[in-house]
Amino acid sequence: MIIVGLLIFIALYLFNLAYILGIMICILAIILYFSNHRGFTHSLVGISILSGLIFLIIILGSSIVTSSINLIPISQMANNKELSIIIITIFMVFLFLNRRLLAAFLILFLSGIVFFPIVNISWYSVLFPLLLGFISHLILDSFTPSGIELFRPFSSKKVHKKFGIAMMILFGLLAIFNWVNILRFGLF
Repeated sequence: MIIVGLLIFIALYLFNLAYILGIMICILAIILYFSNHRGFTHSLVGISILSGLIFLIIILGSSIVTSSINLIPISQMANNKELSIIIITIFMVFLFLNRRLLAAFLILFLSGIVFFPIVNISWYSVLFPLLLGFISHLILDSFTPSGIELFRPFSSKKVHKKFGIAMMILFGLLAIFNWVNILRFGLF
């Protein structure tokens, strides 16, 4: 992954594009390579940094892909922003996801695009699922016997099942509140 990030950096630099994208891919690869499984990546600081990096990679990558797609005449038929985000997401999956999970992810991702199309995509609709996925992963990891150090590097105190149950109740209440507002204001 680090080598791919360096190659992307060099290629983007030579083409006078946003080469910071290659640097961010290298930083993300270095963080994932050197962090322990239940260490930095399983804390609020870690998920904030990781989701911010992934979000910035998607923004910069989609702007490069969008400008490339605009050069193709047939691209006027598709929404280039959504298409570029899909391309960057699939590229990131090939870089960072475990190879055994690749086929399952691609099937689920592409079927989600086909059956649940997003009418109007915004950067909020990219960042929010990233944060939600990271936080739900932390919540589920809190149910393991080893727990998680949620506030690492500031505190080494571990949280366990009580935290997970409280967060699941909070998520459930927020989901109910959201659906009540959708039904009340007719946003559906």
